[in-house]
Amino acid sequence: MTTSGFCHFCYPVPGPRLTVSRFGKPAIQFGRYRFNIHSSSKAPRAVWVCSRVASGCLIFTTSRFGKPVIEYGRYRYNRIFRSLGPKGIWLCSRKSLGCKGKLVTINDTILKVYDSHNH
Repeated sequence: MTTSGFCHFCYPVPGPRLTVSRFGKPAIQFGRYRFNIHSSSKAPRAVWVCSRVASGCLIFTTSRFGKPVIEYGRYRYNRIFRSLGPKGIWLCSRKSLGCKGKLVTINDTILKVYDSHNH
């Protein structure tokens, strides 16, 4: 993580800060977002999950192959590489199973959500 940066809402955020949750577990505060350590994480590599996942926290990450991924709510979306420039089209990672969920972004801000998942 960097010590300072810009959130996808285009305002400056302070660097990440290690803190403790109300239950005494480690947490990271990054701007207005809070990340809790995932219960199945093993040292030394930890998985941190946004505390607002159920309410639609937007997380930009990469797949195990280095491709861009968005985690939004309970779903993962992969970018279609024919969508170049500031506009991005993201399909649900379960598309191969017939899922029609889709996101449309412009400059990393969600423009439309097609929330028609079948799983």
